[in-house]
Amino acid sequence: SLYSILGVDRYAGADSIELAFREKQAAQARDVFSSDEMSLLRVAYDTLKNPVLRKRYDARQAVLAAEAK
Repeated sequence: SLYSILGVDRYAGADSIELAFREKQAAQARDVFSSDEMSLLRVAYDTLKNPVLRKRYDARQAVLAAEAK
């Protein structure tokens, strides 16, 4: 999930999401992340930081979970 990519829980606030993203960026500066990993990190951050996109993402995840039952 996008939450696990950033290492935050589903109820994380904007500040926690921002902090997690910055920490992952700093880790990227120390270690070599692939461009795919950085792209996923950016998508996770951009989606979860934006309230409208986050709401859509959460709704879609709920539908997928319900369909999996």
